[in-house]
Amino acid sequence: VGFYLLLACVLTWPLIKHLNMQLPSGTDTLLHYWNDWWVWEALSSGETPYFTTYMFYPDGLSMVYHNFALVHILGFGALRPFFGQVAAYNLVYLVNLALCGVSAFWLAKTLTGDSGAAFVAGIIYQAWPHRLTQPSHPNLMSTWPIPLFLLFLYRTTQTKRWRDAIAAGLMLALVGYMRWQLLIPATLMGGI
Repeated sequence: VGFYLLLACVLTWPLIKHLNMQLPSGTDTLLHYWNDWWVWEALSSGETPYFTTYMFYPDGLSMVYHNFALVHILGFGALRPFFGQVAAYNLVYLVNLALCGVSAFWLAKTLTGDSGAAFVAGIIYQAWPHRLTQPSHPNLMSTWPIPLFLLFLYRTTQTKRWRDAIAAGLMLALVGYMRWQLLIPATLMGGI
């Protein structure tokens, strides 16, 4: 876990150096930063996050179809009181990247039994070029439940244990909470 967290810091350098001052670059970074802030702002004032008057004032705007990265938002809300908003956003980003490497390691280790191959698989999944060139899309940073879904699905077929099946279902649900569109590749891979 420590190695993949260190790798996340290296791959996103100099983000860790400017943890409190700078957000990852990209076209949608400010949108997702605002999303994280808005959900917690709405919940703390007893409002629904699915409608806001902060846009198109005074009529407001429905946020039902808005692109919320809910698991990212949850991490942001948990870390924000301790580290501040910018650092919380960046820490969740880095942790999600590290979790991608760790989850791919566990899947590859289970499938191959080879720690070296699993180590490389974790690096490859974590450092996927498309993921690293899209830092403004936290949903792409948060794909770590997909390897875990595949891991527990595989274990279910091998062990026939209910807890593995339940874990597979929970990971698939978590994939959906990361971003509904991610259910498509996850179920395709799971079906294979």
